[in-house]
Amino acid sequence: SPYLGKMLDRHGSRYPMAIAGVLIIFILLGLAFVQSGWMLLLMMFLLGAIGMQGGTSLYSTVPISHWFIRKRGMAMSWAFVGGPFALILALPGTAWLIDLIGWRGTWALLGVIGGITTLLVALLIVRNTPQEMGLVADGFIEDVAPVKTSETAKPAPAPVEDDEYPW
Repeated sequence: SPYLGKMLDRHGSRYPMAIAGVLIIFILLGLAFVQSGWMLLLMMFLLGAIGMQGGTSLYSTVPISHWFIRKRGMAMSWAFVGGPFALILALPGTAWLIDLIGWRGTWALLGVIGGITTLLVALLIVRNTPQEMGLVADGFIEDVAPVKTSETAKPAPAPVEDDEYPW
């Protein structure tokens, strides 16, 4: 995680997550061909090495911390709900697939679906910072002057300065 975190700080999550999506395909396909215990351990080690720890993955938490400042706790809590929710949905489906096509075929199918999904989400949805879309943190549009309705209207509050160090 420290190495992955350093890489994500330097390059953002988008392209490393896309690379991880491609690696997921190969690693989970490799699980379909496991013949002994050391091979299983190697594949699981490789999954951990590329940072695939589920909903608490650095690939998702780093962009969330860039996109949200004032509501970061709420944004992180919604992101962390996704992992257990996905497990609730995926476990019965995975059991059904194992009964239908066997555990090897299930690993191969999950690898292809999971890897392609991760790759597409990374390339089509993930943006490292809100500035890439002309926004600032918490979803506000940059360079928009407040509109006064009358001379007696209260002035708009000063924008919140982001004095947080970008770890």
